[in-house]
Amino acid sequence: MQAIITTPAYDLSKIFTNAWELVKEQGKKFADALKSAWDDAKAAVKKLSIDLSKLGELTVTELKEIQAAVEATISIKESDNSPEKKYAHKIQTIKTSNSIKTISPYNEEFVKKARGLRGTFINGEWVFDLSVEDHVIKAMIACYSVSGLHPYEVCTLTVKEYNEEVWHSGVELFGRPIAKAWGRDSGAKAQDDIFLLDGRFTSGGSVKNWRTCVKNATFEIHNYPVAGLERADVLEAIQEGWVEVKY
Repeated sequence: MQAIITTPAYDLSKIFTNAWELVKEQGKKFADALKSAWDDAKAAVKKLSIDLSKLGELTVTELKEIQAAVEATISIKESDNSPEKKYAHKIQTIKTSNSIKTISPYNEEFVKKARGLRGTFINGEWVFDLSVEDHVIKAMIACYSVSGLHPYEVCTLTVKEYNEEVWHSGVELFGRPIAKAWGRDSGAKAQDDIFLLDGRFTSGGSVKNWRTCVKNATFEIHNYPVAGLERADVLEAIQEGWVEVKY
């Protein structure tokens, strides 16, 4: 006699219940993963003091520049062989509800542009009407090679055996103040981020016609924007061999 084979009855209710539990479990894992990723992102953003609600005010170009800086930093940190890039934000452009202000080293050309844009110099900052925002940013890039809107990659320039004299003002090089005197007998002071290795920063001339003198000086310019390496005068100096770049 042939055996009769039977199959167990399916409990559809139980199957649906189990399937729903699996879906909820996987959904919770996914939600937890998203929350964790978002918390990590917020923690990273907090370190940079960036207000996420302000990101919508930036242009696509500005967002892409920030993205490029973040991606470059991630790439470097994931590499065992590449040196870590350095960033700074000493050159700044800050927008408020009705004005735009800049913080930057003294630059004679920028001062001319700032006055032309009817800027006011207040407590070490140039303040402009918001209506000339685009012109201010263009002036910053022209004079400092960066907009100042966000942190920028920096390097160190080593300048070798440099000589220069400037009457009634300080010596500038590559858009940066190097040394400044205040009179014939005042001597000359190295400006911010300038480190004299050899030679002299001094003063000279007469009481009425004093000058700042840089004599056979070898010095370093720290926190120099990497974007500034594209300046024609910097490229020429590197090619001629009297300027070296350190990252």
